[in-house]
Amino acid sequence: MNWEIIGSTGEWAGAIAVVATLFYLARQISESNKFARTSATKEIYDGFVGLNQLILSTPELAASLAKLKERHSEFSPAETVQLEHYCYRYLAMYMAAQTAFDNGHLSRADFELWKGDMRSIFGVYPGLAYYFKVILDRDGAGRSETEIINELRIAVDGSLAAASRS
Repeated sequence: MNWEIIGSTGEWAGAIAVVATLFYLARQISESNKFARTSATKEIYDGFVGLNQLILSTPELAASLAKLKERHSEFSPAETVQLEHYCYRYLAMYMAAQTAFDNGHLSRADFELWKGDMRSIFGVYPGLAYYFKVILDRDGAGRSETEIINELRIAVDGSLAAASRS
């Protein structure tokens, strides 16, 4: 038996094993990325479900949101706190979506769907802009409602950093 042939065969077998391992690892990474994207998407949709469940199970919040269909409505201190926290939750969901998208864990289609929903709340609840203004403008810089809506639109289009600089 020729030792060179055995050595050469061993080298070929090793090379084939390395290539097979690389293919296996590439497949595992791909599956892991799919799982991360699915998990991020599910987390964001679960946030929507939770937000809708909150509205469905809290008649007072539903009544406050109904009043927000008008631009200027008056609220009790408790309603004001509730609406601010509703906005905090909405902005937290936005930040989760933005972060997941930035890290490649949310598809462009799902992110665009989320941004569209974020934009639509200003059409449905124009009075909600005030509560977003309270959150984004705690320092009392006195930006107008239009400026805040534009700031949120900038944020929704992917750059909270740009919105905070203006």
